[in-house]
Amino acid sequence: MVEITLGDQPEGQSETVPNFKGMSVQAVNEKVSALGMKLKIEGSGFATEQSVSPGTPVEKDMEITVEFN
Repeated sequence: MVEITLGDQPEGQSETVPNFKGMSVQAVNEKVSALGMKLKIEGSGFATEQSVSPGTPVEKDMEITVEFN
């Protein structure tokens, strides 16, 4: 497992967690980074599962685990 800590979410930004299913590790990493979240990666390939449901409001320093296969 790899843990990546990313920058802060800009204040006043109202974002929700996207559905990462089918996305590559790089694409998920870029999106999570843009949202100011923390990412834990399990596996490689394409996203199959995520620990935070799509549509959940993003909170500062929120952590999400994404499984890839």
